[in-house]
Amino acid sequence: MPRIHVQSEITHIRAQTAPGPERAAALRQLVQRLQQAVREEPDVQAKYRLSVLGRHVQRLADDEGRR
Repeated sequence: MPRIHVQSEITHIRAQTAPGPERAAALRQLVQRLQQAVREEPDVQAKYRLSVLGRHVQRLADDEGRR
């Protein structure tokens, strides 16, 4: 399973997209990738960490969507 470097991805998304709906959509795509990783991960602790990160990124996406 490929690793997802969440902070690097968020930094890249912020650098490449304008604030607002476009950035929110990119962040939601990252959330989908994290959810897929949770489904594929066999380790319970790793699943938990990924799900926590997914919720954090979802909040960021929701905040961007409100701009």
